[in-house]
Amino acid sequence: MSAYELGVFLKETIRERELKITEVAKRARLSRESVYKLLRGDVREPDLSTLVRLSRVLKVHPIILLRKLFEGWDFGWCEQPVPNQNMDAVGFISDVTFPDNSLVSVNSNFVKTWEIQNIGRTEWVGRKLVCVDDQLEVRSARPDLPVPCERRGLIPATREIEIGNISPGERVELSVEFTAPSFPCAVISYWKMVDRDGRFSFPRHEGLSCLVQVVAF
Repeated sequence: MSAYELGVFLKETIRERELKITEVAKRARLSRESVYKLLRGDVREPDLSTLVRLSRVLKVHPIILLRKLFEGWDFGWCEQPVPNQNMDAVGFISDVTFPDNSLVSVNSNFVKTWEIQNIGRTEWVGRKLVCVDDQLEVRSARPDLPVPCERRGLIPATREIEIGNISPGERVELSVEFTAPSFPCAVISYWKMVDRDGRFSFPRHEGLSCLVQVVAF
């Protein structure tokens, strides 16, 4: 394991975030000595929970920290979802606005924002986030009931948004404005990344979603 590479990366990230070691330790619920040991590369096998806590404080995907820790290891025998390009990967960071099951009023407009990170080693160029709701197979729970119409779902102001050029390790926030249905219900909208040719960048990944509870206030 490359505890040294992990320590160097943590130092650089803490410096970039303009944080103090004491603040990082407090927010990650770790002792200052534990953080200093990680920065020095003295901890050869840090706990996964420790890395996850640090990733939240530093706002980087845990995969980035794990990659630094296992720098130089060959995991070719592991089966992974295959992207369209080698060394390409995406990591979900957070729902910046309207996390799952947030309440919105009927007929209201709201803006959903996701934050993702390029956790691979391939630059994203000319990519978009596109709505794939029309590709879902919708079935009625009862054969005597009609399939729900489109107005029962979330209506996006646009069905695709530009992602821009995102370098490895860089994060980006993506926002879509939705209009809620005219009656109380639970609805979800799915979005996936495509490349400049319109192909799914990560065919086997579920993608991003917006799940809200529509209520009559």
